[in-house]
Amino acid sequence: MNSVKDTPLLDAVDNGHLEVVKLLLAAGVNPRKANLEGEEPLDRISDDLDNAEEIRAALVEAKQKSSDLRRTSEEHHHADQADQLSHGPDSPRRSPAPTSRRPVNSRATKIGNHHLYVNLDEKTLRAAAAKGDEETVTRVLQVKERYDDPEAMVAAARGGHSVVMELLLALGGANPDPAPVSSLPSEFATPMLAAIGQENIDVLKLLLSQANFDPTRKYRGSYYYQIAQQRQGTNWKEEEEI
Repeated sequence: MNSVKDTPLLDAVDNGHLEVVKLLLAAGVNPRKANLEGEEPLDRISDDLDNAEEIRAALVEAKQKSSDLRRTSEEHHHADQADQLSHGPDSPRRSPAPTSRRPVNSRATKIGNHHLYVNLDEKTLRAAAAKGDEETVTRVLQVKERYDDPEAMVAAARGGHSVVMELLLALGGANPDPAPVSSLPSEFATPMLAAIGQENIDVLKLLLSQANFDPTRKYRGSYYYQIAQQRQGTNWKEEEEI
């Protein structure tokens, strides 16, 4: 976050990333949460912003749903209070009807329409990140709040899945510039090293835009732009300039 503590949702709005905005809202992010200057996500939408109309509509809908849920909750609360007042302590109360709902296993969930149950663990997160499976990544991070997994970041970076990386940064609190992952080949052991030479310009830009990313780090004595030169990927000249 920057000096005014912009939230991940505010960052996504500023960048015009409609898909990320929708995913964050679907994950339950508060559409009203403001930064230290009191700016809400809706306040940051300008007419020249990419996907401005769609982002505005998504935020308005989310705020309306939030208001409806809060209103319904308050109505239920008041109804319960009135019910308690209308019954004395010795007055018989009707027992709630038995429910047939089965207990939910918090470590497993149904993914999409495939009727498959998977463990919401680091293995699932890494596999989903590598494939660019945004839905599964979101589900895992909803269960494992603020779950920073460098290997998942590397997997997403290698595959060029910038939206997944934004989810890992926003929902998982991922470090964009972690120490090399010891279980991976050293030349691809960080998100940046994994992205260089792979035609993943959006990933490079995303990493460089993070306040806690150090662009001056070296790998085996070489700066990142020098590594781009050495690897000679399709877009190595653009990588070098970035």
